[in-house]
Amino acid sequence: MAQQKRARATRESIIRAGAVVFGRQHFDSVRIADLLRESGVTQGGFYFHFTGKKQVAEELIRRQEQAFVELRDRLAVRAPDDPVHTILLFMTQAAMLLRDDHVARAGMRLVLQAAEHFPDVAYMPHPDWIELIEGVLNAAIGNGTVRPDIDAPTTARTLIYLFIGTQVSSYITDDWQVLPETIETILSATLRNLATPTRLDPPR
Repeated sequence: MAQQKRARATRESIIRAGAVVFGRQHFDSVRIADLLRESGVTQGGFYFHFTGKKQVAEELIRRQEQAFVELRDRLAVRAPDDPVHTILLFMTQAAMLLRDDHVARAGMRLVLQAAEHFPDVAYMPHPDWIELIEGVLNAAIGNGTVRPDIDAPTTARTLIYLFIGTQVSSYITDDWQVLPETIETILSATLRNLATPTRLDPPR
């Protein structure tokens, strides 16, 4: 049991080190020595858990996506009662993850910088995102908070690509530091154009 606990701790140390290293360097420039130095793990300990830096990077991408899935699931429960606000919350809080969470930041950097290395795990956008937004829009049409003439699948893709374009621009210009505020401003205006004449409160 103690040995298993140490093994898990070693693996987590490597992943946390990967978040730091891939968060500041391009995937192609990272060496195993960088990960060993940041984690304090021996070379043998590293290769016990991972075959190379690609596996560490793939785990970071999976964890970044899992963080977005968990955010989606937390907000989905409120969608029937407040669908338009749910879309705004999902995207602003996803932006906060990219600004504040080291693993989410590293995972997204890897997708943006080197997606060709990770065809099995790197998606942009992930189908679950589109499914969530489309479902929320359909609920909003059903309860009268969004105009009935909009096309939910097309609008969902438009909103997701708006988020992607904004976060890529923010990554280049300010390393996602003002992404939440930018997303809130852009999406609030966009969603008001979709909504029926009801009040759209800022996210809380």
